[in-house]
Amino acid sequence: VAAADWLVRQGVSGEFVAVAPGSVWAARRWPHFAALAAAIIERALALVTNDSAALHLATAVGTPIIALFGPTTPSFGFGPLGPRDVVLGLDDLLCRPCAQPGPAACPLEHHRCLCEIDVAIVAAALTGMVQAEEAGRAVRSRH
Repeated sequence: VAAADWLVRQGVSGEFVAVAPGSVWAARRWPHFAALAAAIIERALALVTNDSAALHLATAVGTPIIALFGPTTPSFGFGPLGPRDVVLGLDDLLCRPCAQPGPAACPLEHHRCLCEIDVAIVAAALTGMVQAEEAGRAVRSRH
């Protein structure tokens, strides 16, 4: 509900394109999703992503990022690099980070590091980022 409400407040009430490239079955993965995703990400105002390949694609094309870090941390050297990027994570968890690449499953079986990043917090960060991007575009268009 929070995500749907956020989309409506941002003026996204009609249809739009979504991309879902993942599959547990290698034979079902289209090999060109990365190229398509980089083209879409480049035109986006912002990208909300986990610590994943999409984060690095957005970094490569200069798209602002809201990066959600759970079992890993940007201190491993693989975080977003842009000046407008935002990293969200639960820094006060004693079990975090639990492994450099991140384990296949939570060793403590609670996965609090990602489950407790609230949608409202992500939506608020994204709203701030989108407003800043739009304000920056307005300033640049006046010059």
